[in-house]
Amino acid sequence: MLVSTRLVAVLIIPFLVAAFVVLYFFPKSTAQLFAWPITPTMTSMMLASTYIGGAYFFVRVVSASHWKAIKSGFLLVTPSGP
Repeated sequence: MLVSTRLVAVLIIPFLVAAFVVLYFFPKSTAQLFAWPITPTMTSMMLASTYIGGAYFFVRVVSASHWKAIKSGFLLVTPSGP
């Protein structure tokens, strides 16, 4: 496992957790606290679940001892283009 992979994972985790907190605990304030307003509130809460799932994945990346244990998860967190 590359050190740079672990480092990037450590850097990503706080952003994902912060997005989760904003979207899950303050769903009516997304216009002020998030990148765009999200309505209805259940939509922001569902989006929050993906952020916390991503944070969990990157915690596993940091703690993994072998690449093969996490390699398939990178397909799920890789953003797709238009």
